[in-house]
Amino acid sequence: MNTEVEKVISEVQTWPPEAIHELTAKLNEMTAPSHSAEADLIERLRARGVISEPRQRLTVDDIKAFHDYRPVSVAGRPVSETIIEERG
Repeated sequence: MNTEVEKVISEVQTWPPEAIHELTAKLNEMTAPSHSAEADLIERLRARGVISEPRQRLTVDDIKAFHDYRPVSVAGRPVSETIIEERG
């Protein structure tokens, strides 16, 4: 790995999580394909019927929410069993 990159990584590891998320968002923005190239690709995919609408890009908040997810505890039988019983 490039020594400059290693220096940056060492420095970033000392930053608070909010600053790292901000840096990640900026790097993603900097490395994303140009809007015109991306828009052209989306139009070609639509014209071929491959997609109807492009997915929205994930944001840092989306990723944080995914990592922070905690399942809800439910007392009693599993909900899936109740659903199967009611449908059956």
